[in-house]
Amino acid sequence: MSPNQEMAVVFPNQLLENSPDFIMDLKNSRVISLISTEEPYFQGKNHASLSVSWLPDSSMALIEVGGRWSPNDLILIELKDGKVARQTDVLGPLQKLFAAARTKSEHRHVQCTKSAYKATADL
Repeated sequence: MSPNQEMAVVFPNQLLENSPDFIMDLKNSRVISLISTEEPYFQGKNHASLSVSWLPDSSMALIEVGGRWSPNDLILIELKDGKVARQTDVLGPLQKLFAAARTKSEHRHVQCTKSAYKATADL
């Protein structure tokens, strides 16, 4: 629920055909927008989570649909005059931004050699 308690991110208790996650105007009891996600969240989804962080003035929400090891979706919702002004998928650009650093930090296979065995046997 937003800090001003007028908006909320709502998800169903079961998987539906179309993207079921949406933003609701609580004051007027109406859906104002569906949330565009690759893998919608629903209650009880295996290895999944839903997290929403709002700006204090309720003008933006960052929605994370969590997966098993990393987020499945990260969506920035901008609200203006009780409507969704823009939805931005920020996960893709962030993954591209950190791709080079992630590649450098990956573990590399170490060749097993006789000198490696000899060095450990001397310990």
